[in-house]
Amino acid sequence: MSTTSSRYPKTVMEATGIDYRILAILYAILLYVVVAVVEYFVPWTREVKASETISLRSYAWSPIVAGIVIGLLQLPLNGLLGKMIGTSVSYITILAQFCSGNKELDSNRNNWWQVFLAGGSVLGSFISSFLYMGGVNVYNPSVQGVHPFIAFVGGVLLLLGAKTMRACTSGHGLSGMALLVIPSIVATCSIFAGGIATGLLLNKFISSVSFQTE
Repeated sequence: MSTTSSRYPKTVMEATGIDYRILAILYAILLYVVVAVVEYFVPWTREVKASETISLRSYAWSPIVAGIVIGLLQLPLNGLLGKMIGTSVSYITILAQFCSGNKELDSNRNNWWQVFLAGGSVLGSFISSFLYMGGVNVYNPSVQGVHPFIAFVGGVLLLLGAKTMRACTSGHGLSGMALLVIPSIVATCSIFAGGIATGLLLNKFISSVSFQTE
């Protein structure tokens, strides 16, 4: 009788026995087909007007260009630090400067690269928005921002969700899925399903409230 305890496979490679390189190529083709089909039926320019140039002053970059840039960030992170993109631990690193006695806090006390990554993302977004304010306002009126309080609540919920599933949208959606980690694939699909369902319910609720107040 074997003493090895049974466990669920963590990666698609473990589950199938197929080499990662072959699976990665097939996975990339599958994603390309899915994105092409979605873009054909629901083009991103339906909600956001495309910019003629790609710069910090642009209103919006093509999701394809943005995706390539984000993907390329994996190269210096992995090559120089041996890490992959993720940002949820940055909050733990900051909290660890004021608290101790917890294994997770103590182990991430010096994880400053995620703090700079998250902070750089926020700063870059602010700079881009600030530079764009000098241009022509070409946004679609149907696509509006939210109240700062709502944005704050959404951020708190995202943080709680990230810690519940032990990684954020970057850790699971960008890094975990790139490595074909099964829990990351399940988590990312759940994130999209939950986001889409919430968006549809909110739109329906807002539409019903607007109709009643007219």
